[in-house]
Amino acid sequence: EAVAIGMAAEARIAEALGVFPEEEATRLEMLISRTGLPVEVPPDLLSRTAAGKEKEFFALMQRDKKALAGKFAFALPVQSGRAKVFRDVPKEVIKQVAAKKLFLI
Repeated sequence: EAVAIGMAAEARIAEALGVFPEEEATRLEMLISRTGLPVEVPPDLLSRTAAGKEKEFFALMQRDKKALAGKFAFALPVQSGRAKVFRDVPKEVIKQVAAKKLFLI
């Protein structure tokens, strides 16, 4: 479930950066949903998620294996079946998507 939510979030980050079309991000979410997996944190899990814990969330992201020198990196889709590593993804873009997918704010 966490991987599915992460895939959906990364598709929306890629969309926000202009490297993945909105239609493809929507299609990916639809395909994930068809498997029965979530594309965002389910409401019944909100009390156990990072809701309201933005600072802690970004601190944990700094520990990700792709993070380098305090910069956020993601393997983002650029077309169906193809991804590229993007380094220094703006925090505001991550925050915008996390607010929708992870209910951080």
